[in-house]
Amino acid sequence: MPSFARYLVFKALNRFLLVIIVLIVEFIILRVLPYIVYGFDPAVMIIKQAEQQAARKADINEFIERFGLNRPLFPDQFIYYFTKMLQFDFGISFRTRTPVSMEIMERIPNTVILLGLSLVISIVLGLVLGLYAAMNRGKRVDSALITLGMLTYAFPSYILGILLLIFLAYMPKVLWGVTLFPLGGSTSPVKPVGVGSLEIPVPNPEYLWYLALPLLSLTIVSFGGWTYYVRQLVLAELGQDYITTAVAVGLRMSYIMRSYVLRNVSPPFTTTVALNIPFILSGAIIVETIFSWHGLGRYIYESVVNYDYPAIQAILYIIAIITAISLFIADILIYKLDPRIRGE
Repeated sequence: MPSFARYLVFKALNRFLLVIIVLIVEFIILRVLPYIVYGFDPAVMIIKQAEQQAARKADINEFIERFGLNRPLFPDQFIYYFTKMLQFDFGISFRTRTPVSMEIMERIPNTVILLGLSLVISIVLGLVLGLYAAMNRGKRVDSALITLGMLTYAFPSYILGILLLIFLAYMPKVLWGVTLFPLGGSTSPVKPVGVGSLEIPVPNPEYLWYLALPLLSLTIVSFGGWTYYVRQLVLAELGQDYITTAVAVGLRMSYIMRSYVLRNVSPPFTTTVALNIPFILSGAIIVETIFSWHGLGRYIYESVVNYDYPAIQAILYIIAIITAISLFIADILIYKLDPRIRGE
């Protein structure tokens, strides 16, 4: 029987190895493969295009020297990249010439609020509707919930986002002169309020106005998948022999659900939730771009288009760390929830 301490050490080493592998794969994809395909670093072409082919040779050489692109890929650039990433020194953005860490910190609150609220609302809706559908399996309400969930889950988020903008933001403004929702953009989640000679940050109500449509779009396309997943988990558990025995001896279904079914489906459900947490930082690229939301999703899109790999590799690294931490927390919860892991 594995002890809790050995279990934690083993899982911690696994999660740390995951982060190291991500760092290596990142370097190969972003730095090595472009050299193999193009024969030079595409970042040099980006800077030439940014200057509209009018960049002086001295400017290009200064760019190459500043970002270390004149050093050998192995071991110089790889060691420099690896050590800097472990120190959370993400360098300077090729595109904006500002520290990547500063740009990420500026956008993290918007993405965490948008994706975090969407994830929580979707999980709660999916859990409630999935349990209700499973308890009424085979009935019309079960079919209706699953059909609705699958339709919303399969509906492209970019089309839904555009439709919401047209019917809830653009059309009311054009037809009736009423601005129900903004056409895009975002504002600060807090605003300073003067109290005497001091300025105290307080929640900004206008922020919710900008948040409403992107949050609605993400929630609509997400809750259906959670509903179906919870329903299938519960139905698989209800099909076990011990459930038939429990019903046969006269136990109430509510007691069976609370004491047995929910307890047994908790480990896989917890793991799935943990795997979805990193997407809070990766951001909803399409939705944030459509709604001009100042978050990491839009930042990823702009960085990929401009081949700004200091920004790309920083975000991927942070996502890998959040993934590892989420899985490690899930490992602890599963150890406590599942007696089979403890060898009981």
